[in-house]
Amino acid sequence: MSRLVWPLHGLDPLLPGNELGSFGRETGGTMRTRVDLYCERGQSVVSVEEGTVVAIVPFSGKHTRENPNSTDHDTFAVLVEGPAGVVVYGNVHPLVAVGKRVKADEHIASVVPRCSHFTGVPMVMLGFELHATGSRELLRWYRGDPRPDALLDPIPLLRDAADGPISMFDLDFYDEVRFRASETPWQGNGGLV
Repeated sequence: MSRLVWPLHGLDPLLPGNELGSFGRETGGTMRTRVDLYCERGQSVVSVEEGTVVAIVPFSGKHTRENPNSTDHDTFAVLVEGPAGVVVYGNVHPLVAVGKRVKADEHIASVVPRCSHFTGVPMVMLGFELHATGSRELLRWYRGDPRPDALLDPIPLLRDAADGPISMFDLDFYDEVRFRASETPWQGNGGLV
């Protein structure tokens, strides 16, 4: 396998705690297919390994076929196929095109805020998924169903890419400032605007 790097260029590795943003956690009738890697708006996203961009697809917002009434911002996902499988980088503005060969640590996207309203939890994150080789679209995992065969747990890949200690995000200590879109109105105390 090629050299692995953390997908958020220049940031220390941070994984979500069990309460929020974790792979396999139930959320509104579906199971989470990704891990949320919290960061700031415009954060540089790099490829964790060498590979080829195999698809760019809608990830969140009204332009997704699963949720046309969404209030989330329209974001995309870049799918890069490499030795680990197909790595999905979601909630991004792509900076590459389908067919491009990328190296590990090559800038491929910038993070776009997913959420349009601040609710007291982080609203800017890279949605990081891992699919089996050959995947070309996002996968859905419904509550009560077995995990799709092509959907892989991304945590081992992230641990290898971290190449050292990983901090865990703790919602109890969230300061309601970091990982929040700067242009979003805020009442404080986690209140909706």
